Amino acid sequence: MIVEDFKRKKFIYTENGIEYPADKVLPSELYKYYAFNKNSADAFVNNYLFFSHPSNLNDIVDSTDLLLNFEDCSKENYDGIYKYRKDRFNFDLTKKPSYEEAKKDNFIDIRGFIYFSGFFNRGILSLTASPDNKLMMAHYTLEKGFILEFESTKLLNFLENQKENENVRIFPMNYSKTIKPINFFKESKKASKSENGKTSHSLNYTVPSLYIASIKDKVWHYEDEWRILIDRANMGHIAPPLDFREIPNENIIIDGRKIKYESDCLSKIILAPMFFNNSSFKAEIIDGNYKINYSLNIEFLQKYDLLDLMRGFLIKICSNEYNEKIFFQDLDFSNLEYERCLRKILYLNFSNDIISFSYGIKLKFENNSKV
Repeated sequence: MIVEDFKRKKFIYTENGIEYPADKVLPSELYKYYAFNKNSADAFVNNYLFFSHPSNLNDIVDSTDLLLNFEDCSKENYDGIYKYRKDRFNFDLTKKPSYEEAKKDNFIDIRGFIYFSGFFNRGILSLTASPDNKLMMAHYTLEKGFILEFESTKLLNFLENQKENENVRIFPMNYSKTIKPINFFKESKKASKSENGKTSHSLNYTVPSLYIASIKDKVWHYEDEWRILIDRANMGHIAPPLDFREIPNENIIIDGRKIKYESDCLSKIILAPMFFNNSSFKAEIIDGNYKINYSLNIEFLQKYDLLDLMRGFLIKICSNEYNEKIFFQDLDFSNLEYERCLRKILYLNFSNDIISFSYGIKLKFENNSKV
């Protein structure tokens, strides 16, 4: 019997990955937008990327377990999943609902279990091909954060060469006007294994996980998003804020989702237009050499426990390793309209809690920020 691959629009989902349309070409650079906060500053200072559990993505229906259709769940499937749950997570089978009760409730309990355990060892990194999107700058950096520009091939090669990482997959988002659930048991191909005269069955979660991680409402198409989905042991579970279901009692392992990268993968650090804002920095002073000086607003940064993180951030961008990679995103106004442009930051120095620099000439964003 030949089983057809699962398709949605022009995307084909297989156990080896996603085949996406030929007009979707992997950009040479990909970008990560950050607001400046404890998590983002720590990630930058310590050279890691956070591969999220899908329950923490910002769209409530992005990669949700509601995209898993369990209508074909047989009694055999149902009992097998609870047996695995008992063996793996010591689940109390006296709390197991009857098959008939679970079916009436659309198998909400085991659907949640499959979803969370399936992503316990999987993480999602959201990136974009757009370095100057006005909406994303407002939503994700609050115009006060920063953007990291990665060389796509270098980042992928680095991730693939880490022995802890398995199945490093990159793909563009499949934007759609209508989002339909995937039939979990049909698309999770069964694998049979015989041992000591007994036959056991298992389900391969690859195709369903690839599908729910890549399908997204068309309203988000302006983000031009690419994702990296990575398999790695014990990445950890993160419960969504509004989820009250019982889930496997695996401790949250946030550090398992922090994956280091080499500085060579990073080609630009772009500061947002209001990075040097009045909250974190005091008023600028321009000296006789036309250098710009900002002093840290110590009281504000201490109040929000950001002082050491800001110092670490500024020390790092002023280091020899990063000094040539620092840019500022400026606004170029004309007739009450504006475009975003880049300025290279020159003569960068940080000492005595004062950051000093001068701007280079304005550079346009062109062809994926090749300026």
